[in-house]
Amino acid sequence: MRYRAINQARHTFASQLLTKGVAERWIARQMGHTSITMLEKHYGKWMNEEIPDMAARVSKIFSSQSHQRKTGIRINV
Repeated sequence: MRYRAINQARHTFASQLLTKGVAERWIARQMGHTSITMLEKHYGKWMNEEIPDMAARVSKIFSSQSHQRKTGIRINV
């Protein structure tokens, strides 16, 4: 892996999480910002304009197939 400056690591951290739909406020706190203003200014192009379907994400996380795949235990819901 080639050398990356710390600002490049921060940039990668923020842009990757934003594209995956992680909450902007949480990312801003992790980066030491008091608001999401800096994220909007510097990383706005990676912010999702649409609100992600969190119910679908939660359902996928807790689906019986997902649980069975990780634990080998089948849950009948």
